[in-house]
Amino acid sequence: MTANGHAMGLEAGLRGIDLDAFCREAPVWRFGPGRADVVGCDVRINLRALAARLGQSELLAAGNAARVGAALAQRLLKSFLHLPAGARYRHFVHVPADLLALPDTWALLEELPAASRSLLVLSLELNPARQQDLAAQAGMLAEIGVSLCLAGVDFAVRPSAPLPAGVAWLRGPVTPALDPLAAEAVLATLVPAQLIADVGEDAAALQVALEVGFLHAAGPAAEAAAHRPPGGAARPGPHRPDWRPAAS
Repeated sequence: MTANGHAMGLEAGLRGIDLDAFCREAPVWRFGPGRADVVGCDVRINLRALAARLGQSELLAAGNAARVGAALAQRLLKSFLHLPAGARYRHFVHVPADLLALPDTWALLEELPAASRSLLVLSLELNPARQQDLAAQAGMLAEIGVSLCLAGVDFAVRPSAPLPAGVAWLRGPVTPALDPLAAEAVLATLVPAQLIADVGEDAAALQVALEVGFLHAAGPAAEAAAHRPPGGAARPGPHRPDWRPAAS
């Protein structure tokens, strides 16, 4: 079956499926003086569990990643038509750049309730070759009240071109090898965008990120630090009733 056929098979299989059961959510934290707060969550689909449920193991093939990713992103965006009442955290949803080239995607975004649009952050991989398209998309998203996050940013290198107006968030990996002086200089050029350090499980990477000026971080190391009071053991995570259930 072709990649297009796999995507169509996925879309057909998703009809009647409760996608919430396959959602994984991970918090994005803001670290302030003496405390950490949840500012949002990354929302992803557990594709392995979904493929097993649908009996379509071919959905995991690398050659199908683009079309399958687009189909799942489209379905996630549709879920924002009915965001639970009282939701207050930002929801970061990774969207393939090609999806924003489709008129149907923009029609769906404009159809979302204003409250859903205000909490939705579309996350796109940074691609300098598409700077012109990105500038236009950022402006259009800002007009309808949807935030844009550029992922995959190298915080050790000054951007080669100014960021498009309307980019609200930037995120990228941070490791203990990040040079503090170089990073501080780069971060100063990225204002007023909010910056997220992806630190994975590395507590040392989180420490470096906070020392050079990051306020936001994501990953297991950030989660562990956020749950740990100064000088104490980790405490239970906050109760987040407006988050959709994560997959086990």
